Amino acid sequence: MTTESTTQEFHKRAKEAGDQLRAYIVSISSAATGMLFLNVTDATQHLTNSQKVAVAIAIIMFSLTVMLTLIELRVNARRFYEVATQREKDAPNWNENTRLKALRLKIMWGSYGTMSTGIIATLFYMLMRI
Repeated sequence: MTTESTTQEFHKRAKEAGDQLRAYIVSISSAATGMLFLNVTDATQHLTNSQKVAVAIAIIMFSLTVMLTLIELRVNARRFYEVATQREKDAPNWNENTRLKALRLKIMWGSYGTMSTGIIATLFYMLMRI
């Protein structure tokens, strides 16, 4: 196996791991949003103001996480298209790829932040319910 093919294999594995992580993030955020909505719409429960705030923050953060992850996937698809297009040129210009990579990282870290905040808000809500 050549060094280039080994390098390509590691890039492929890294991409697959990143895709799987994004799928997990979307799944967790979607499920958490659904569960929180189900909990809030239960007419037999009366929530305190602090519980309502915690649930509202969690729903907003998990919803933002889903949106950011979908935007990140779109940016990543554009970046891969851009790389493929530039590789076909005699004099490639990697400025757009560099911009998209930086944008993707910002969105990715933003989604980690919103998911973490949603989890913390959910934990606060659950602790208040005990």
